[in-house]
Amino acid sequence: MNNRLICLEGTLDFKEEIRTQSINIVSFRQGQQITISHERLPAGRTFAQQLSVQLDAAQKDFNQFSFVKMDELNEGDMFADTIQIIFTFITGTGQKVWQVTFASCLNGNEIINFTSVYPDKESMRKEISRLRHCVTHFVVSTDA
Repeated sequence: MNNRLICLEGTLDFKEEIRTQSINIVSFRQGQQITISHERLPAGRTFAQQLSVQLDAAQKDFNQFSFVKMDELNEGDMFADTIQIIFTFITGTGQKVWQVTFASCLNGNEIINFTSVYPDKESMRKEISRLRHCVTHFVVSTDA
């Protein structure tokens, strides 16, 4: 039974079984932030099915969600499958933003999401190279 959270700052024990998901945020001087999250595929669900479930949830959760594109990207990175997903939505302040996620399948049962939200299409075009860098230069820990 997994009932312990282990993080850089310490540990936390629970009386019941838990599932952990790590999230890292990288911030650049120019303002761009990249969120790197890790999750396990639910039992019996494929990578493609999980991405479909996540897109359906985003469509329900985000105001004026608009799907832009989904492309498979396997550019020699270490992941077996990487899918780029782009969509727009309206924030609570009424601003249209662009969200880009590179979802990468690791070991057939885990997903690492590299995500950034941009204030406009031009910013996305100028800064997406940092996000792509995350996927193409990620080195998997031997503990993974």
